[in-house]
Amino acid sequence: HCIEQGEFSLALKYVSTSREWSMEAAHIFQTCMTFIRLSALLRQYTDIQTFTSKAQHTQGKEQGGQSMIHAAYGLYYMTSGKFKDAALSFVQVRQQDLTGPFLDVLCPQDIALYGVLCALASLDRNEVQAKLLDSSSFRECLDLVPQVRDLTLDFCSCKYAACLSSLEQMKEALALDLHLHEQVSELCQQIRSKGIVQYFAPFMSVSLHSMAAAFNTDVDGMQAEVARLVSKGQLDAKIDSHKKILYMRHANQRMAAYQNTMRVSEDFLNTTQALILRMNVLKHDFGIHLARQKK
Repeated sequence: HCIEQGEFSLALKYVSTSREWSMEAAHIFQTCMTFIRLSALLRQYTDIQTFTSKAQHTQGKEQGGQSMIHAAYGLYYMTSGKFKDAALSFVQVRQQDLTGPFLDVLCPQDIALYGVLCALASLDRNEVQAKLLDSSSFRECLDLVPQVRDLTLDFCSCKYAACLSSLEQMKEALALDLHLHEQVSELCQQIRSKGIVQYFAPFMSVSLHSMAAAFNTDVDGMQAEVARLVSKGQLDAKIDSHKKILYMRHANQRMAAYQNTMRVSEDFLNTTQALILRMNVLKHDFGIHLARQKK
């Protein structure tokens, strides 16, 4: 009754009181799921983690309970900024298991949206393909949101301009999402940065003009973005500002080979000296002999 009237805090108080009488495993699980539902509606995400962990270790879960647990964990991780953990949780959710009151927390469309955004921000292109597009269970959720599905396909096909353009069109709606709105800017920035890093990965050098065209920006803006990624250590490259070319930074292989040779030589000398010392000690019978004590 309190939930129907929107008095979630009062409902949480009553559920806390009734929790003392929960004895059977099935009832304990249902109580945990009610706590998760109310905590999500109140945006008390730390409590979601607490009761999801308790539900995870409860015996006698109802059918589909594990999917709801994965969904709840994903929500907690996403709102905590742990996007990779969130993505790996969301991709384990099955559409048919999200039923009943839990739909007030997350529906299959939410799973698809949150799962894709977290995955694009934290996983590489091959992982996105394998865990999202090639997953039959997650694909069922993804097909419910064609715009998000197409965005994912564009990312995996290296069509970054189309992907980022679609994401930009969605930002206004995403900013109104109950659970996602505080993470929208960070997610979009990480997705763009991930795209830049993966675009450059196959090349020894690439023109900033071509990168700017691929990411729908101007050359100066592209150079500024690349410089930021280089300074953060996310991109191992150097920029030729005059020619507007980005070069992969090569390790000094000659110096590395020389240092490895010196290390091997030093190990060999130490081992040889130890063997010579042992041979001389044995040859001259130089050592400490312990006399056996008679009992």
